[in-house]
Amino acid sequence: MRIFVHRLFIVDEIFNLLTHKLIWLAALAIAGTLFVIFRRIHFQIERQSYKNIIQTIQKDTATARAYRDTLDIPYGAVSCAADQVETWMTRIRSLRAAGAYQIEYVYALTPGQILVFTTLSFIDFDIGISGSAADTAKTAHHNFLLTTDSGSGNIKIFSALYTNTTEKFQKEAFAAALTQSFKGLDSHF
Repeated sequence: MRIFVHRLFIVDEIFNLLTHKLIWLAALAIAGTLFVIFRRIHFQIERQSYKNIIQTIQKDTATARAYRDTLDIPYGAVSCAADQVETWMTRIRSLRAAGAYQIEYVYALTPGQILVFTTLSFIDFDIGISGSAADTAKTAHHNFLLTTDSGSGNIKIFSALYTNTTEKFQKEAFAAALTQSFKGLDSHF
């Protein structure tokens, strides 16, 4: 009888151990799935917000000026000759792309200030809904304020504060993309 109780105790311990591990495994699977779903919903909200701000700015100049004030972190500058600043700003308004950045909308606040709304498609290493890690195609929306400094010949680039290092590097790369877009068009580069 004693051996039977001892074996029953061992079976019970093994069952408890397996059950405990299965519960943790199920909890991790649920948490991972919820995280991926949250990210998908967050992306959809962000994309809709991006479209809404463009539509609102098209209708209301005051909103454009208020939005300009939120783009206050410097991310670089494009250098050109002081007498060419206005020409460069005109060229920027007519661009459809700058490097990998698709320019979705450009709004001129003043002759020396323009809002540029961009979309960037890129590949990122990420974990998908199935839990497997892989390179994933992603899209980022970045908005920039370009201001001129006629005295120095710089076009300064501002945007909102980044939320992660990927976003920071993407925003800093926009200045390089603009410079590349104009390379060869002017002898000052």
